[in-house]
Amino acid sequence: MSTNERARAMVLGILEDAADTGSTMAEIVFALGDNAPPRKDVRTILKSLTRTGEAVRVDRDLYAVASAGRTFEGLLEFVGSRFHVSTEEGPIEIPSTALGDAIAGDLVSGSVTVDGHTPVGVVDGVVEARAPRTFTVELTKFRGLFLGHSTELTEPVQLSGQVDANIGDKVLVEVVERKSFKRGKARGFPGHAVTVRIIEEGGTSNDGADPAVPDADPPAPRIDKAVMLRFVDDRETNARTVLDQLAEGLGADQPFEDVHEALASAGKAPQKPDEAGDDVTHIPFATIDGSDAKDFDDAVYAEDGPNKTTRLWVAIADVSSYVEEGNPLDDEARRRGCSVYLPGRVYPMLPFHLADDVCSLRPDELRRCAWVRMDINADGEVVDEELGFGVMKSRARMTYAEVQDILDGGATERPAEILESIKRLDGLRLALNAKRHRRGMLDLDLPQPRTFLSPDGADVVGMQMYPRQDANRLIEECMLVTNETVAGFLVKEGWPGIFRVHGEPKPTKLKAIQHVLREVADGAVIANDPKPRDLVKVFDAVAGTPLARVVSWLVLRTLPRAEYSIDQRMHFGLGTDQYLHFTSPIRRYPDLEVHRMVRHAVAAKRAATTEEREVLVTRLAQSAEMANAGEQIQTTAERFSEKMMRALYMKDRIGEEYEAMISDVARFGVFVSIEDPYVEGLIHIRSLGREYFEHDERRQRLVGERSGTTFQLGDVIKVVCSSVDVKEGRINFDPIGVEGRPDRKQSPRGRKTKMPRGKPHGVKPSKKRGRR
Repeated sequence: MSTNERARAMVLGILEDAADTGSTMAEIVFALGDNAPPRKDVRTILKSLTRTGEAVRVDRDLYAVASAGRTFEGLLEFVGSRFHVSTEEGPIEIPSTALGDAIAGDLVSGSVTVDGHTPVGVVDGVVEARAPRTFTVELTKFRGLFLGHSTELTEPVQLSGQVDANIGDKVLVEVVERKSFKRGKARGFPGHAVTVRIIEEGGTSNDGADPAVPDADPPAPRIDKAVMLRFVDDRETNARTVLDQLAEGLGADQPFEDVHEALASAGKAPQKPDEAGDDVTHIPFATIDGSDAKDFDDAVYAEDGPNKTTRLWVAIADVSSYVEEGNPLDDEARRRGCSVYLPGRVYPMLPFHLADDVCSLRPDELRRCAWVRMDINADGEVVDEELGFGVMKSRARMTYAEVQDILDGGATERPAEILESIKRLDGLRLALNAKRHRRGMLDLDLPQPRTFLSPDGADVVGMQMYPRQDANRLIEECMLVTNETVAGFLVKEGWPGIFRVHGEPKPTKLKAIQHVLREVADGAVIANDPKPRDLVKVFDAVAGTPLARVVSWLVLRTLPRAEYSIDQRMHFGLGTDQYLHFTSPIRRYPDLEVHRMVRHAVAAKRAATTEEREVLVTRLAQSAEMANAGEQIQTTAERFSEKMMRALYMKDRIGEEYEAMISDVARFGVFVSIEDPYVEGLIHIRSLGREYFEHDERRQRLVGERSGTTFQLGDVIKVVCSSVDVKEGRINFDPIGVEGRPDRKQSPRGRKTKMPRGKPHGVKPSKKRGRR
């Protein structure tokens, strides 16, 4: 064994011995002892180990063996400036050099390399590539190469072959292969790895090609190579072009193909009620939605029931009568999984003819429906229910604003039966909400953003927080109790379904935020070992205050993602073990599948046989998996569009002052949220004051080293919009009355500092070290 091989083996052995914590350069040199090679040779060995995948660079000067600890599987996300994988045990940070062939949004597997307070891991493979397949990029040039940059990517792509374009052009590209990149003086490429599609060497882009299997052991540092598909007309970046590019990149704007025959067979509802099941046209249903609603899934009515109960009728659009299982229309809806809603537009799961016309519960028009009748007592318990399919006719199309005005005592010309129904529905709201509160429901105060566009869709003219008033909660409670009742019906009747499940937060994750909760939820008793039920006390302590939103975000981060599953499990957020989605079949495919199961149960009047259950469960499991993937695309699109719309709105408001609340605290600064306009942005740590700030992660605050000045989660401060990066969708603020601090390269006295080099002497280096 040569000297270099021996030193390499010794360095790898040191990393294996420190598998749980990792080792810094100084610690490795110290452990090598008197026979340690020169420091530059050790660094060369470490670089070699990271290139071969045997080790991973966790931080600026922290290395760990690549396959040290427990394995994980989860969704890769890019938050702030870091990658992490969400798992049931908590987030695992992934260094940019340990991404393998993954992009944010992919389902990945890997292993933990450093299992500290914030675990660090390495991605071993992509379980499911859920990332977009194409990107719109802006061209730059570096050393004669055309590079493409996009707000949807965290790294550039290199354009392959001859490119007849200019710097600044925007083009649509598709990633086709991997290319090694050697880091050196030109550190212009972050080198993050992204897998979109891999085609054999020498191949060309083909929309119909199947993804190839990634290389088993590709080099770690690299850059993506892409082929240009076409130019993108983007003479001006505005809301319309951003949304067009987003929809195109996600594939949300793809037309419905090969479904014309199936669509033609989806006729209008019959004129004679007895041809479509039960006749419930005598029930004076009303549709209640937002003023900008694109389709009408549901209608409600409440009347006095037997034995001092309130009888709630809920009618849901009957899509299953028009979309036959297994035909091209059904296959396309199943592939999409759900409708995608962007500001001012919708990309529906179903063709417009069905979503906006045939299936939509328009007022004064005969429509097919699935109906649920529930008798609910004063304690919010459903004491009797009945389900069926038939035809109905909505008597009124009402908005949340109109219903809220009625609840507030405003005048209206609506018929008396509608007014009485509204009053009973409001009583049900109180009873149902009280029941959920008693059993531990988490009423997260998470406002929804609302974007207002100009008539031509090019400009953002307003950003507001969507009001969540009693009228909104009224419909929410009606839909929640309906979904829960249908879930119980399928379980009781012995038929499978697609359930909506939401696991409990891990005790370790709750314990990690207990110090923050004690700070922001004054008066709430937080145990040293908090239980999920204790969260209700925290929400009660901050109810009706601005801090309710902060607490909601804190708690939300401890919760696993809600998902669709054929297994009936707990929905922690709602405090029930029987829940599914039934009330939105126009825009969610799992609801459509549940409608089919209910139809089977109602028609058969018996439990499903073993043979029936096996066939149905196999299909429902596939539908649930596809729906989870579609929901991820929808979430990605909504978050990205929201970020870009905020930046577009604020680009002309630089210099304006606002009152803001600190909504998140990071090592590099604090994030703040503003009520009106409803936007969020960053105050960088260099703008907080002329001193150095320590990040107190346990209590979510930054503390000035010299003055003790504290910026803490929930604090309200005055800010001014300092800059906006529209291309990146970023908004920056400065606190008013606080001067920026000195440059990081200089010491507090103004002199440049130089760290000593060479082998340490005396005491072994401390394990206490900073993280990024």
